Amino acid sequence: MHSLSAIAPLKGIFLFLIFFLFSLGSSRANGYHGLDAGGYVTNLNTRVTSTQSQQSEVSHFTGFLRYRRGMPLSNTFLFEPSFATLLPWFSGADGSVKTFTFHLGLNFRWDLFRFLSFRAGPGIQGDWIYARGAVVSLDNGTSTSNFYIPDGSQWVWLATVHGGVVFRLSERLSLSLDAIIQSVGNRERRRVQLASGLGWQL
Repeated sequence: MHSLSAIAPLKGIFLFLIFFLFSLGSSRANGYHGLDAGGYVTNLNTRVTSTQSQQSEVSHFTGFLRYRRGMPLSNTFLFEPSFATLLPWFSGADGSVKTFTFHLGLNFRWDLFRFLSFRAGPGIQGDWIYARGAVVSLDNGTSTSNFYIPDGSQWVWLATVHGGVVFRLSERLSLSLDAIIQSVGNRERRRVQLASGLGWQL
């Protein structure tokens, strides 16, 4: 994690990109707005290599909500930035630590067929971690010991690579399957998240 002073410029850039990309007007001629909602699984690569008893400790299922902005570059290519959040927030086992996850994707979409599209691009994931100061008693092997959870909040930033496929069910309704990869260049820290949901073009 990074200190608050160190991440302040990143948070500013993150917020500026969201405002700039999604404040632009839209019409049938110059683009569209879209909403997606569905399910999300974290750390899929770790989950599939863990024992069944460990899977809930290394990975979890949750919901996600995503807003997309489509801007045509040609008849078949679009710039399609997106902003997503996981719902509900992730809460630690004792409830004293909560993590709010946001993701900004800078994707390009290729409409291969009338019913099928692919999208891919880089992104930034921001995790806001909030801890409520508490004392937790845990088993230390022979008895119990007190562990202290700090009071405060912190931002964590991760570069991501995104890829997905979109099946258009009608003019406005679509089904999407997306993979978001964190730390793609680091084999030890690489994590694959998977999202699937229904989309509605506004």
